[in-house]
This record gives sequence, C-alpha cells and structure tokens, in this order.
Amino acid sequence: MGIHGLTTFIQENPDLLQDFQLHDTKVVIDGNNLYHQLFYHYHVNHHYNGDYDQFALKTKQFFHLFKSCNISPIIVFDGGYDTDDRKLQTTLERARTRLHLAGFISHGDRGKVLPILAYETFRHVLIELDIPHVTCDFEADSEIVVLANDLNCPVISMDSDFYIFEVQGGYIPFDSINHSLLRLKKDEVSDSETKSSEKTMGVKGLSTFIRHNQSALMADIRLRDAKVVIDGDNLYHYLYENFQVCKQYGGNYCTYSDSIRFFFEQFKMCNISPYVIFDGAHNRDDRKLKTLLIRARNRIKECDKVCMGQTGHIVPILAIETFRAVLIDLEIPHISCDFEADDQMVVLANELNCPIISDDSDFFIFNVKAGFIPLKFVKVKVKMSEKSKSKFLSAKLYTAEELDKRFPSTQGSILPLLATLFGNDFFDERILEEFYETLEKESVKSAVQESVRRYRTIDLYASYNLLQFLYENYPENNELANLACQIASSGLESNVLSSNNDQCNAIVRSNGTPLPSWFCLGHRKSMFPNFILNAVITNRIFLTGGVEYIDESSSFICSTRLRQVIYGILKAGISGMTDDNGDPTEEATVQEYFRVKRNLTSALVPPLFKVFRYGKVPTLEEVTSLSREQRRSLIFYSLDLKDELDVIAFPDSLKLVAATIIYWMQNSNPKPTYNNVKALLVYMMVRNLKTVLENGKAEGKQKIMETIENNFKDYYLEWKMPGIFGVDMRKVHLFSQFQTCMKASIALNQLLMCPLVTPIPADFFHGTFVYNLSADLNKRSDACENLYNLISNEDVFEVLDSWVTTLCRYDGESYKDVQRKVKSKKKKKRKKKSDAEEFAKLRSQLVLCNPFSPLGIDVSD
Repeated sequence: MGIHGLTTFIQENPDLLQDFQLHDTKVVIDGNNLYHQLFYHYHVNHHYNGDYDQFALKTKQFFHLFKSCNISPIIVFDGGYDTDDRKLQTTLERARTRLHLAGFISHGDRGKVLPILAYETFRHVLIELDIPHVTCDFEADSEIVVLANDLNCPVISMDSDFYIFEVQGGYIPFDSINHSLLRLKKDEVSDSETKSSEKTMGVKGLSTFIRHNQSALMADIRLRDAKVVIDGDNLYHYLYENFQVCKQYGGNYCTYSDSIRFFFEQFKMCNISPYVIFDGAHNRDDRKLKTLLIRARNRIKECDKVCMGQTGHIVPILAIETFRAVLIDLEIPHISCDFEADDQMVVLANELNCPIISDDSDFFIFNVKAGFIPLKFVKVKVKMSEKSKSKFLSAKLYTAEELDKRFPSTQGSILPLLATLFGNDFFDERILEEFYETLEKESVKSAVQESVRRYRTIDLYASYNLLQFLYENYPENNELANLACQIASSGLESNVLSSNNDQCNAIVRSNGTPLPSWFCLGHRKSMFPNFILNAVITNRIFLTGGVEYIDESSSFICSTRLRQVIYGILKAGISGMTDDNGDPTEEATVQEYFRVKRNLTSALVPPLFKVFRYGKVPTLEEVTSLSREQRRSLIFYSLDLKDELDVIAFPDSLKLVAATIIYWMQNSNPKPTYNNVKALLVYMMVRNLKTVLENGKAEGKQKIMETIENNFKDYYLEWKMPGIFGVDMRKVHLFSQFQTCMKASIALNQLLMCPLVTPIPADFFHGTFVYNLSADLNKRSDACENLYNLISNEDVFEVLDSWVTTLCRYDGESYKDVQRKVKSKKKKKRKKKSDAEEFAKLRSQLVLCNPFSPLGIDVSD
C-alpha cells in the first residue's frame, strides 16, 4: 500500500518527522487502514476465526485515549473500486498475499490477516461510540486530504501516499503515535483540572510547605512504648496505595488483609497501642457538599485512569469492610464518631498525651500536644536500638510549637481560626459567628481569644461522648475512665455537659427524632457502614468508589433493591414517610449520587417498606424484638431466595455470600456466565479449605490443603497480557457488581444485628484469581476435567459439585460425572463407542451449552 520504499526512506531519515503533542484537535483517520492497524497493534487473537470481543474492547480503548486528550476523530472509508480497472492488478496481488498469510496461520505461525467480521466489528464500535464516519464513493485518499485541509487538522494512516499529499495540518503515521505519551498527556490534563477545581483534604498548600521545610519543622523520633490515635478513614486508603496492592482486577482482599496485619504487627512489636477513629455521617448543614461532590467526581476520574491501564488512586469497593474485619480480628480498639472525627481525635490525643497519625493536613494546624505524625513519614519497618535493644519505628513528628517558633506572630492559640480563614477541609463555622459578634464590642486580639475559648468549650462537649464510649467499651483501660471524669468535672465544661447530658448519647434523624440507643451504640462500635448513618441523617449517600468499566452503568445499580430494603428499615414507622396508600413519600427518599459513564449524577431512591414473601419490614425500634430466624428470613427473601434451603450446602461462614451470588446472577447486567460463577466458587473453596475439610477424613488434611493451594497458586499472579490494555474491564465490571451486592447484603445483615455470620471479603473474593480462572476456563474445552485435576481430591470435589448444583440449579452433567469420566480414562482398555453413542454425547453437550437457562442467564462469553 502506498509508494514502494518511501516509508523505509522516511524511517531511515527521522529528521523529516518532528515530535508532536496530539491533543485538543480534530484528526481525519483512514478507516480501512486503522482497523487493520488496531488489530495488529493490540495483538488480537486471530486464530479460531477471530476474538471479536477483544477487538471491540481494544478499539474502544483506543478511542477513549483520544477522547481523554480531547481529540475528535473523523473516520473515512474507501468505497468501491475504480471503474477503469487501474488498480485491478494491485487488488489481485493483495488478495494473493492474504491467501499466503492465511496459510501461515493454518500452520500455527503468525500472519497479518484479519478474520472475516473484523470490519463489521469496527463499524459497530464507531456507531456505539457515536464517532463520525463516512464512506466515499471510490478510493478515499484525495477526499481525506480535502477534508483535513478544510478542517486544518492532521491525517492519521499507514498509507505512504499521504507523505506526498499536501496536507496542511500534517500527516501522522499510525506507528509513530506513542500511546504511552497519549496517556501521559491525559494525566497532565486531569492533573491540571484537579488542581484548579478540587480543594484537597486538609489545608491547601500546607502539606507542601511543611514537607519542604521538614528539617526545621519536624523532628526525627523513635516511636515505641506509646499510645497513638490513628485516622481510620485515612489509613485504610493509605495502606492499599502504599503497599501497592493490585486494584486493576477489582480488589485483592487477602493481599490487602495481609498488608494491614503487617502494619499493626509492626506497631505491636514496638509496644505501640493504636486507637483507630473513623468518621461518621456528613454534616447536616451541607457545608461540605461542594467538597463531597468534587471528591466524587475525582473518584470517577481515577476510575477512568484504571480503565485506561494507568495508575489511579482509588480503593476497591470492599476495602473498608476488609480493614474493619482485620481490626476486629486483631482486637484493636476502634470506634466511629457521629460526624467528622478530626476535632474529637485531637481532644482524645491531648487527653491521652499521645500523637495523631494521619495524612490529613488539618492536623498541622490543630494544637496536638504530643504532636502529629504524617503517615508518609512513618517507616513501617521495625528497628532495634543498639544500646537498649528496644524495638522502634522511625518517624517524623510535627508540633504546632515548632511552627510558632518559626512564625511567632501566628500564636498557636489562634491557629484554628487562621485555618478557617485559609480554607481547611472542615471547621466549625460557629467560631466565626462568635468572632464577629465579639468584634463589635472588643479589639481583634480579645475577639480572637474569646472565640477560641468558646470553640474549646464546644469541642470538649462534642468529644465527651467519645471518651465515655471508649471507657465503657474498653473498661480495662483505667486511664480512659479518669479522663472522662476529669472532663465531666472541669469547670465550664462541666456546666455545658450537665445541661445537655440527656442528648450526649442521642443521634437524631433528619426529621429531628432520636434514633434507638442500640443503633447509636452499634454505629459507634463501627458495626454499620457509614452510608447507613448518612441515609438516616442527611438522606444522601455517594456511590462512586471501586474499579469499574467506565463505559458501563454504575456497578452500584445492581444492588439498588438491597439498599432500598435498608432504607425501608431506617424509615419505617416514622411520621410523614408514607402517603395514604402506604407508598413512600418524597420525604422518605434517599438521594443517591452515582456515576453515569464519566459524569456524576443523582436520583431519589424510595425505600421498600414491604419485601416479597416477608411482608412489612420492621422499624429500627422493632429489630431487637425479632427472633434470629425472622431476621434471617428477611435477609434471604430480600436476596430473592425462597428459604435457607437454597444455600444449605454452604458452611455458615459463606451462607450470606452464596445467597448474594444468587441475587447477583439474577440482577447484574450483563448476566454472569457459568465460568464467572464457577471461578468465584473455586476461590471460596480454596480460601476456606479448612472449613470444607472439617467433615471429611481426619488424616492427611494438611497435605490436601497444601496440594490444592499449590495447584492454584498461579491464578493469584497478574498475568502479562499482550498489548497496552491487557485487562478486559467488562469482566472486572461484572465482578464489581457482585462486590456492590456483597457490600449491601453485609450492611443489611449488620443492620439486622448479624443473624448470619458476617463474611470477610478476603475469604470470598480475590479479583486477580477469579479473573484469571474464569478467563482460563473460557479457553478450555475440558474445563471441568481440568478443575478436577487441579483439586485432586474427591471429597473437596464433591463439595464444589454441591455448591455448583445449589447455586446454578445445574441439571445436566455434574462434577461427579466428570469424576467418572476422568477415572474411566485411566483404564487401559476402552470400549469403542458406537455412532449412536457419539451422537447422544454430542447432543447432550449441545443441551448443556446454557446451564443457566432456568435463571435466564446467558453462558456464552
């Protein structure tokens, strides 16, 4: 194609080309050339007549790169051959070349030839992405040049004819486009947007200022034999990023769990006692709504980066559940505040005389007596003192006193007020109201001092409940008891507390009515996810976390009905929540913010006050009076099960997971394939082998576990796929829908006081494992037999067979049938099958191609 030898000449003389940053422009692209180049460039499998799904995915990702750099492509295709047969000889030569290359492929070699429907697949993607494309009457080269010159934009192709055409906007050979540079340009655009629009967590610019002056403002310390107050919400994000846990496949929770354990074990080795504090609900007055919306939009941008194969700063959907599960297992004290935790963390740290550990720069301006340790300055590696042989962690400590020394005019006592004026992440605006009222009567200095004094009173009042809660739930710590008593009897604070004592333990709904005490206690014990408290206090939640395929609908849509049941329990029995017909009013709805492709939107979601087969949902006040069986039934009916018998084959620790898989199979879009579900079940089996083998033979259990775990170890690895974008994000998105269902079902179980065992994410999902295994099963014609060989134990295999049968209502060839087939193959003599038997076998395989037909699930992949 093109002028013979010209491309080689240009390549040997690179001075004829100049570097060019492609962004914010239109481009005219040679369509016939492009779909060939994309197929070869991304190494799409052309054996077995072509992998069209993979080709469509790569094509979409190519155009998403262009969109992210604000590049608007116009695709132009050739039409028919010229009527005068001038190019007949060239056309015949190309046809013979394609036949020759097809011969290479038939012998297993690589050959540059496209499968039959590649062109149709490419056109379908253009239509789906709404990319402008036209077809000329005859050959398109001259029309492409005219169009490009009219638009004053470059042409992209691999046809060397364009080297000699006079294209005003220039000609860009396809193979000269550096896709990594395109991604880099996209990052630069995203970063500039973020810097210009987002108010980051904490005081703007203060972290950078402290970091650049750390030698003067921070001191090297050896952290040991001490208490520390830790920002829980900050830490669980930081650990996932810092330990570089893979997120591309949706979340590797057992790896993440191990990282969390390692972090806290290092603390324990140095005799460091952590108190982990989580935020509660967002504030009712919408002071932070703008910030929350900006953060939600930025999470969507980060998700987009992950979809494009880049590093995006986002944690998977079940990260917080994993983090809290480890805290419970390690018996680390942790609580949730009613609202934002910053000010209460400061009071607790000051009363315990210990530092705060976080990455939130707000703490640089708070007067923390024992100092503030930024997370990035904690070296999580135990060292030992040569003299005392004591173990410690190296860290850098900041105190407000050091800043006062450098800038004496700021006076540490007015730092909170200055932070408010500078625009920190959050601060109580009442201090400014007091400041302006006082300023009318007194000088600026006295007004500031009076405002700070009043703020401290409010701060201590808000934090009294925190100390009291710690004391009640960790009675072995006498120091906490003394602190609570000291605050309650400390002059002015005593008057404030005594006059409001009845309200200390109450969390109030959006309509002003108090929540039941058991619910408040459960929240403060971190038994519920924060979205539950936000739904009942602010009537607003954000659903933008996790790794998803950006071109699909939000994965949280799949779990909407489960959240509606939760909203129903939270809102039931409250005046004004239903109309005369018993239907939810607008006042009862919850505003859910979620992603629609790359945009943030919201919808009012009504609660469900009735569940099919169960009837009316209980009110919060009624939950404690329900029996365990009633609460279990409500969960199973909410998940579309008839009763508990649907998951009887599963151990208690996995019953909720199994029930949620059934719900996911019926509500996800698209439906999971048989191999998707099977990959999940295999991981659950491998991860829970000890439980699976409990009822088996006692001898050899350890050896069985080691063998099976070793056989499956390769599926935990991140397989290197060809091309820039190796991960099929549509499959990741499918499993993300499963994770949102698990998040909602776990929350429902917790709200109903855990009638079922709360599952641990590390025990039922590992993104890399299930992705790799399902992909491997799709490629195998003998997938069941391969699994049997990997499991290599009949007892375990029978358990897996019962799980598959239970969930999929698999009424055809079971794993037991596969066992018998595998055994029969080991026999030396085989009976030759008749033609009738072969036909019957083929017919049964055809019938079994859709084992999910009773559920309406498509098994094709």
